[in-house]
Amino acid sequence: MSHFDYISQVAPGFSVVAHTADCPVAAAQSDSSKLYAIQFHPEVLHTQEGTKMLYNFVRNICGCSGDWRMDSFVENTVKEFETILDEQDKILDLLIVKQAEMKSAVTEKSWEKLSEIIPCINKIYEDFAEKDSVRDCLQDNIKSAELKSFSEKITNLRSKLLKCKIENQALTKYVNITKEFIQGIVENALPQTGSKVYSNKGKILHPQPQSVVVDLSF
Repeated sequence: MSHFDYISQVAPGFSVVAHTADCPVAAAQSDSSKLYAIQFHPEVLHTQEGTKMLYNFVRNICGCSGDWRMDSFVENTVKEFETILDEQDKILDLLIVKQAEMKSAVTEKSWEKLSEIIPCINKIYEDFAEKDSVRDCLQDNIKSAELKSFSEKITNLRSKLLKCKIENQALTKYVNITKEFIQGIVENALPQTGSKVYSNKGKILHPQPQSVVVDLSF
C-alpha cells in the first residue's frame, strides 16, 4: 500500500473483503464468478500471513493438489513429445492416402474431385505444421540424452515427410488447376464459331485445344 494508488470503489458484483486505513479496497471478491482481486503483495516477507493466504488460494480456491515436482514436468514433457510424434505420423499417413486420391483424380481428369481434395491436403499440411511448432517447443525442454530414445521415430517421420514432399512436387509438375485459371478461360474467350474463337473484345484468337495441361505450383 506504499504506492499511494488505490481502488476507491469495487466493480459491480464484487464485495470488499479487506481494507486498510489508506486503502478502502485492499481485497475484493466475486463469489458467483470466482474472481478475486488484491492490491498488495502476499508473497513479500513483511506481509503478515502472506504464505497462508497463498496456500489457501492455491489449495482451497484453485483446488491444486500441491504434488507437482520438477521431475514430473520432465516426464510429462517427454510423454507429450512422444504423443506429438505419433500424431504427426498419423497425419502423414492420411496425407499419403489423399495424395493417392489426388493422383487418381488427375489421371482421370476429374477436376471436380480434384477441387475437393486440394483444400483437404492443404488443411493436412496446416495441421502438420501446427504440430511441428508444438514439437519444437517441447524439444527445447528435453535433454539430448532423452531425445536419443526417439531418434528412430524422428528419422522415420522425416523420411515419410520427404516422400510426401516428393510426391507433391510430382503432382504439381503434372497439373494444378486453379480458380484463377478457370476464370481466365471464361473471361477471355467466348464459345467457338467454326474454327475461330472470339475474345470478349471481339478479337479472333487461335483455335483452342481440346485439353489443356497447366503447370503451376501450389
